[in-house]
Amino acid sequence: MKVTLLDGLDATLEAVRGFRWIEFSPFFLIFFLQFLFLALTTQMHQAWAMALVAPVAEWTGGESHLHYPAFYGYLPVIMAWVESTLYAVPGCVLIPLSLLRLLARSDRALSLGAGAAGRLAGAVLPTLFAALIGVGAVWGWQRSLVPVVAKMLGTS
Repeated sequence: MKVTLLDGLDATLEAVRGFRWIEFSPFFLIFFLQFLFLALTTQMHQAWAMALVAPVAEWTGGESHLHYPAFYGYLPVIMAWVESTLYAVPGCVLIPLSLLRLLARSDRALSLGAGAAGRLAGAVLPTLFAALIGVGAVWGWQRSLVPVVAKMLGTS
């Protein structure tokens, strides 16, 4: 079977037409907050942007990462922490909500109606707990184990 570029384009367009935006809409809030934070990082010369971004940059890397050009070198790490926080805190509600919306297509009795709020409430704490364990493990690795390993390897 010969596949052409037009076949790939047709398959892409069909997938986009069949995509159900409402099911993934909870993730748009997380995306918007990430984009907003990234936009604020481009305005660090303004006091209002500095007031919102500086505490996050200081918490993740110390005061040395607040100044140009070190700030932009450290920006991927800052954004990783912002993303982790967004997926842990608002994500503990938004991710189960998105899963409930996905389940609504296959079995409405399981996902929508009076039981949906209970299912969502029951999923919030385990999702938050799992996300915080992941964030805590990364934080512990960066703060505790990396300096020890670097010292053992003689790179510190």
